[in-house]
Amino acid sequence: GDKNPNPLYKAAFDKEFGVVTTTTNIEYEPTATSGIVIPKDGWLCDYMDTIEQELETNRRIEVVSPTGTGKTVLITEYAKKHKTLIIVPFNSQLVNYGCDWINIISKDNKDFDLERSNVAVYDQAIKHFGLLGDDWDVIVDECHLLWCDRSWRESATDVVNRINDLNKNKVMLLTATNTIEDSLFNVEKTLTFTRERYVVEVKWIDVTTPYSTIEKLITDNKKTCVFSDRYAKSLASNQSLKMGWGNVVLCHSESKSKGYQRILDNQMLDARLTVSTKILYSGNNFNNEDPIRLIIQIDGNYDYSYIVQSVGRFRKCKD
Repeated sequence: GDKNPNPLYKAAFDKEFGVVTTTTNIEYEPTATSGIVIPKDGWLCDYMDTIEQELETNRRIEVVSPTGTGKTVLITEYAKKHKTLIIVPFNSQLVNYGCDWINIISKDNKDFDLERSNVAVYDQAIKHFGLLGDDWDVIVDECHLLWCDRSWRESATDVVNRINDLNKNKVMLLTATNTIEDSLFNVEKTLTFTRERYVVEVKWIDVTTPYSTIEKLITDNKKTCVFSDRYAKSLASNQSLKMGWGNVVLCHSESKSKGYQRILDNQMLDARLTVSTKILYSGNNFNNEDPIRLIIQIDGNYDYSYIVQSVGRFRKCKD
């Protein structure tokens, strides 16, 4: 990154993980756990009654729960009982909603089903708000991206505006890392769920040449995953020439490679190097248990969610 963001990210890491260690050897102790604690053998769906009651009472709520606690399952089960428009940020997430009671709106199927719940990405969802009766609910998954991506995705701003035009519909936002989206939607209540925290060591490297620094950090002796919205394409291309095309996978909205699809299907990184934009951390929880070097390139204007979301997808890794 181009600046040391320790104070900015402290609260987020306290909530999600625990101790943060920086290159200046400053150690932050975790703050007290707040919110509803989910036991290790429990899932967010176990609290469906509580969530439904809060939504009925407050009409607009945000559910904040760590990665891997079953937010997608919660959405799916809710949509089985209530006609719902589900909004997700990326096409790669649509496959998670392949059940009889949810119609997947895509480039191949643009029809809105009035008899079932529907799921769509931003630019498809905004076309169908006019079909929602007062008895329809709206759920936004990974809702923090409506704030984070607003500068380059016009459709993200459109979703915010269309939701705020609704008068009687119930709205539920879900995320593992809330930013300021609650203020965008006038959220009346935020429900925070937590689990036992993990201790994660994070090393901050402040450099003026992030691209070359990332290249130096990529090693042959450890499987590596790089998150970088700015450099993903160029890194993947250059590293493929050095390591061989079969050893590098690019995960990008424009990528149609078999390696990318294999990651989505198996929820596992199997290449020596995986390079991705934030598209890979949305709705994926990887099953890798072997050590992985995780490199996250951030800029000064990035909020903490990019880091927390990226790290949180690798909870099963031993190192």
